[in-house]
Parts: sequence; C-alpha cells; structure tokens
Amino acid sequence: CELFEGLDDGQAAHLLALMPSQRLRAGEQLFAQEAPGDAIYLLTEGSISIVDATRTQRYLSLSPGMCFGETAVLDGRGRTAAAVADIDSTVHRLAAADLTDLQRLHPATAAQVYLNLARHLSRRLRDAAAAWQRAAS
Repeated sequence: CELFEGLDDGQAAHLLALMPSQRLRAGEQLFAQEAPGDAIYLLTEGSISIVDATRTQRYLSLSPGMCFGETAVLDGRGRTAAAVADIDSTVHRLAAADLTDLQRLHPATAAQVYLNLARHLSRRLRDAAAAWQRAAS
C-alpha cells in the first residue's frame, strides 16, 4: 500500500499497530458525507464505493490496498462524500489523533506518511485531470 511506501519494517509495524481493523457488511456505510474527517482508511479486503449522500452517484470504487478519507483529515473539513461497502469488506483505521501523535513522537515516520499522502493525492489529481482532458476531446 502506498501509505507504507518508504517506511522500514519497524516504522511500518508501528504504523500498522495504530490502525485497528474494522469489518463492514455489504451496503454498510463507513462514514457519511459532511461527517468530520476523523480518520484515514486503508482497504485490505472487499470493495468500497465513494458516493454522494443519496447513494445515486458513485464517484470512485476502491479495491484492496487503496487508502481513502485523507482529504477531510488533512484539511480539517467534513467528508466530501460518503463511503459504503459494496461487499463484505475490511478496512484499517488511522485516527487523525494518532497521526498527530505520530508526528510528535515519531517525526521521521510521520514525515514519510505525509509524503506518501501527498503523492497519493497528486496521483488522484493527475488522474482527474487526464479524465477531464479525455472528456473534453
């Protein structure tokens, strides 16, 4: 998973220890649109869709290994969309408070995690720009 890129084994183990797993049943909502950004999630099993509040518009489908929910954590604003399990799924939750503690107690690990999040968001932005360019052609 890109969240763990560049971390040594000890750093990765420490980060993973901060991320308890959570099981979701098919159709279960992980978080609602506008909910506080209190955690970043890593999908390890199943499929999650990012949808509008009415669940009529799907923006993105996530597969194992993908992280999500970082935007609301990083900017401190509410969730831009809801997250719903397409099938029975497992996510690992990195609480925003744990990320803040990591920055204070293990700054090198936190710096790499933030760099990984920045790269992740950059890739998403580039993918969105490419999609817009294709649509405009």
